[in-house]
Amino acid sequence: MKRFFVILLVTFVAFSLGCHRSQNTQNTSVPTDFHGTYLGILPCADCEGIETEIILHKDNTYVKKTKYLGKDDNQETETGTYKWSNLENEIILQGITNAPNKYFVDEGAIVQADMDGERITGELSMNYILRKSL
Repeated sequence: MKRFFVILLVTFVAFSLGCHRSQNTQNTSVPTDFHGTYLGILPCADCEGIETEIILHKDNTYVKKTKYLGKDDNQETETGTYKWSNLENEIILQGITNAPNKYFVDEGAIVQADMDGERITGELSMNYILRKSL
């Protein structure tokens, strides 16, 4: 009888540790399908819009291309590395200091944050979405 309780206890502990381990790793993995090219036209205070393309590579590098519509034909290109944050499924484009550098990863899209890194809400929030190109 004593042997039965020892086996039962060992089984319970092993099962508990197995469940605990899977709970800890469940939300800490980086999604594998967010890499790719995102396109859209973001709002602009003094132009028709900012044509934006962000390419997220699997090696944690990015290319960000912007063109201010109605101003000139120049396209600006920025490159660097990005950091993944599990806190809110977000990426941070490192090296960008004069524009928003945080994007929230949604299904098939990334959503630009405001200059303080907060999610944009309200009627205009839909204007800050960059859709993934197929």
